[in-house]
Amino acid sequence: AQTWGRPDISDNIKFLLNIEKSFSEEAKLYGYANYATKLVDTVFYYRPPNGVDRSARYSNDGGETILIGDLNPDNDIQCPTIDIVNYDPLTSPGFDLISNNGPLDAECFALAEVLPDGFTPVFSGDLKDTGILFGYKDQTDKGLKYDLSFYSGASAVEFLFMNSINPSNPNSDPNSVISPGANKQKELNFNLDGSFPFKVGLHSEMVLSAGVEWRREEFIVTAGDPDSYTPGVLAAQGFRSSVDGFSGLTPAAAGRYQRDNTAVYFEAEADFTEKLILQAALRMENFDDFGTTTNYKFGILYKLTPETHLRST
Repeated sequence: AQTWGRPDISDNIKFLLNIEKSFSEEAKLYGYANYATKLVDTVFYYRPPNGVDRSARYSNDGGETILIGDLNPDNDIQCPTIDIVNYDPLTSPGFDLISNNGPLDAECFALAEVLPDGFTPVFSGDLKDTGILFGYKDQTDKGLKYDLSFYSGASAVEFLFMNSINPSNPNSDPNSVISPGANKQKELNFNLDGSFPFKVGLHSEMVLSAGVEWRREEFIVTAGDPDSYTPGVLAAQGFRSSVDGFSGLTPAAAGRYQRDNTAVYFEAEADFTEKLILQAALRMENFDDFGTTTNYKFGILYKLTPETHLRST
């Protein structure tokens, strides 16, 4: 039957560790590590056995007749046309011929033989997230601040179907777990940032900042179980040709996709007067798969009163 409300969440574990070690007022070693996992179960709409509102399962004509597949189309035995009476294929005259060891049970297939009461596919996501970052920041005697950091993280999800079936495959088991595939995102990141203030005869010191970043992004697609995407022997006879829910990821879609990019930026900011702050920044970034992009920014902040500021970028 149909269920409503929030998804069910189980195996919900979260772990976070923050660390910091100070060597002086400015020199600090810092970092964190995190791990999280959970299993999220949600449901699709109920598939009623009368076939009124969903084709390619129980019926292909709005519930007028049972959708019947011929398991041996090469022989001369024909499967009958069976009208659905009182919205119940099980009690419809003729259904006993193709089910429960009836004379045509080995020749004909109907989904009501396997799931007589209809079914509600349960769609689950098994999620895992991990990450670790550590860095070091300090300031020189001349006033140069710098921050060097490294990050590695991954986010993965495996998709799962329970209480579902590939209708075109007569051997598909609704009591088994069918995985339509998995995705995983991995990231590596190195950052070096620095800033230095110096006097230029303005209302405040001008702060020059610069930094460089290298990042690698990797996306991994894992193919699903064959029953999640492979058309069964009855696909050409009008039965849905993949797991009921959504078609799984195929081996053609599976793979490992990677991109590296390197970026550098420069920024300057100063109080030109007691009320006026100006800012300018430039960032250049090279992606190994599509080239280079350059972006700039100009910003202005004007203090009308101590409580009211105007800002534009």
